[in-house]
Amino acid sequence: MINKKTFSYYGEEDAVEVVYSEDIMKEVIYKIFNYMETHNCFAGEVLYQDDDCIIYAPEVLSDIIDNILKPKFIKEVL
Repeated sequence: MINKKTFSYYGEEDAVEVVYSEDIMKEVIYKIFNYMETHNCFAGEVLYQDDDCIIYAPEVLSDIIDNILKPKFIKEVL
């Protein structure tokens, strides 16, 4: 099943759309689990207090957004 989510920003003048499926969601979960295991980050409190967890979190999230979810710019908000 293919799903879509639209995100508005800048006062709803611009928007991006993310199309996702079960396979994409599995890929996101795999990335998160790999991050957790690699950096021994198994709780939210650890994320905030451990240097490696917090340093590498933006890298993982950026990779998920840019390379897995791949938002597409929409010229007009629906």
